Amino acid sequence: MSRRTRTDDISPEPPRGRGPGMRVRTLELHGFKSFAAHTRLEFDDGVAAVVGPNGSGKSNLVEAIRWVLGEQSYSLLRGKRTEDVIWSGGSKRSPAGMAEVSITLDNSDHALPLPYSEVTITRRAYRSGENEYLINRGRVRLRDVLGLTSSLGQGYCVVGQGTIDAALSLTPEGRRGMFEEAADITQHYARRDEALRKLSEMEANATRVADLLAEMRPRLRSLERQARQARQRERDEAQLRELLTSYYSRAVRESEQELGRAREALRTSEEQLDTLRESAEAAASRERGLAESASRLEGEIATLERERAQLSAKEAEASTLCRHAEDRLAELRREASSGEARLAAARETLERQRDELREAVAAAEEVARGLEAAERELEWAESELAAR
Repeated sequence: MSRRTRTDDISPEPPRGRGPGMRVRTLELHGFKSFAAHTRLEFDDGVAAVVGPNGSGKSNLVEAIRWVLGEQSYSLLRGKRTEDVIWSGGSKRSPAGMAEVSITLDNSDHALPLPYSEVTITRRAYRSGENEYLINRGRVRLRDVLGLTSSLGQGYCVVGQGTIDAALSLTPEGRRGMFEEAADITQHYARRDEALRKLSEMEANATRVADLLAEMRPRLRSLERQARQARQRERDEAQLRELLTSYYSRAVRESEQELGRAREALRTSEEQLDTLRESAEAAASRERGLAESASRLEGEIATLERERAQLSAKEAEASTLCRHAEDRLAELRREASSGEARLAAARETLERQRDELREAVAAAEEVARGLEAAERELEWAESELAAR
């Protein structure tokens, strides 16, 4: 919630015959002392007066201007620490976490050394004690704010509540301090103190340098010798780096050559491996062919075995028949006396059976020879498979 205060024009022109002036355009407060809500005051040309009853916050406005312009003395702000300038809470509003005051100055005459027609100075304070300073929303240091406002010289003066009564009751030394502050001499004192402090630091540094020189002179020869040794070491290290670079370059070239030879050997080995793979595939193909031949020969051998068994059975049958024929021949011989006709028939039967017996024997021999040839072929195939 914003609150605007109307200003009364008391004097249409600022006082003449003084240094560069400072015209306040706006003052914004948020969380500063009694201003819990956001409050904005606009100041027109001329003299502005803020009128109100006791306790309405008129003094807080003056203290807000002091505070935003870099005041560090909390006694002048009627407080003891940072938390005293932050809204402490009320019956309807909780305490604020920070206080913020922004003041906008008219810089159309460039009294402030900034290239802006308006300059806004902002100060924020947190309950942790931290303070932030901003100029046109850019974060700056306290000394930047003090340096900016000090360039105004006698352009402004803040007179707080009871200041006139205090000035009348001051001692001559106190009045002198007030007049010096009003005449803007205090900034020169501050600059003098800063210069004296820097001069004292420079004298202390010069004394320290002289002590160091007095301490270092006896060690000068040793330091020169160490410097020569260091330079020699640098040259040796540079030479060592060159030698190492040459050595590692040669080692890299040799390694690259060895790598090339290894790659060539690998390529040759891969070609040989491909050849061996082809030979292995051909051998496997021949092995499969031999296995098929062996299987076929085993089938043929089994067939021949069956035929031999059949022939053996026939041979046994023929032998039986021959024995029967011989027995019959003997019987016929015994019965020869019974008649020539029966003898002739018996002889013919015997001859026919003998022919059949000879044919059977010849066939059995032929089968045996085929079986022997098949066995020899099987043995050769098995030896070829074993050699593979």
